[in-house]
Amino acid sequence: MKNAREELERMIMARKIALYVDYFVSNAFGMSHRNSATMVGIPKVMGHGCCGYLMKREIVAFVDVLGDLLRPIAIVGGAKVSDEILLLEHILQQIDSLFIGGAMAYIFFKAQGSRLPNCQLLSPIQPIFP
Repeated sequence: MKNAREELERMIMARKIALYVDYFVSNAFGMSHRNSATMVGIPKVMGHGCCGYLMKREIVAFVDVLGDLLRPIAIVGGAKVSDEILLLEHILQQIDSLFIGGAMAYIFFKAQGSRLPNCQLLSPIQPIFP
């Protein structure tokens, strides 16, 4: 029930913001995977949206490095695995390789038994799978 309520609240916020918007252009590549009022809600309410030059530049950079892949790879990072776990579960069926960076990598190393220096992010380790 919590997810339905959160979705309703996101859409209410998106409708309010969309009243003041003629065009939706997103340059927030690092946030583009999030289901938020601003990233998903506004273009949904407006019925359109597009990527800006900065997002295009990020995508082009990945294509230049990776070339045309039959199945994509995913690069994820962040501090909290709990924020990304649903994304990871979803994309694992669709990718060949997963690269984990940032603070999130420490948690995966720790879960595999790696010895790591003391780190605030790792203490205490919270279970990420229900």
